[in-house]
Amino acid sequence: MSLSQKERLKANPSITVQQIVEALSNYFDAVGHRDIAKILDPLRCVGYGHRVPSQLLVQYCDLAKSMAKVFTTGVIPSKKLALALKYLNAESKPGVGTLKINFTSKQENDFCDYIDDRLKVIVKAFRELAMDPEKLQALYRLISRDDRIAVQSVLDDMVDVPRKDGKASAISADSFDSQEHAMAIVLQLLSNEFVHCCFVFVFVLLLFYSCEPSCDTFVLPNTCL
Repeated sequence: MSLSQKERLKANPSITVQQIVEALSNYFDAVGHRDIAKILDPLRCVGYGHRVPSQLLVQYCDLAKSMAKVFTTGVIPSKKLALALKYLNAESKPGVGTLKINFTSKQENDFCDYIDDRLKVIVKAFRELAMDPEKLQALYRLISRDDRIAVQSVLDDMVDVPRKDGKASAISADSFDSQEHAMAIVLQLLSNEFVHCCFVFVFVLLLFYSCEPSCDTFVLPNTCL
């Protein structure tokens, strides 16, 4: 009997702390610094159960790809991640000194929990895209072709994520033309409550002025002398 999808969503037990260390180190080298809390700061208001906005999600494609190469099931083993973070925070090099990653005022365990939470938000968002072609299609309608290619590169590395209906998504980065992309952006804007209110206000204002009589056509009523 096959396991349910929920039961299969487990971290790969073969992942080592050293693999996580190497993945994060390579990412730090690429971005040019090790302040991971600063990198993840835009996600501070995004909870684990909340949707990551599309334009924010694509900003983390490089980080997500470095994670996806290790966490191929789309699940992070918290204990091993914490050990990797502690190792990186105490790492030192001759002539350089300690190469810490905790530039916050948080204690080490609190810092590790904070980073763990933020990374899980990112990895979970990409995992759900890998699992559900409908969610992936909805995202692809809202982002550029270059961003679609970057997202797909992350998903390609999540080789052990169970796909919906047992099949990998057939959606490609070239599946949407510019007109369809533009229409999706307009619909996204219209779905925003504030923007919607602005459109309604402008419409009512235009309607009011279109119904107001012109000064050239307004005639004073006859009056008795």
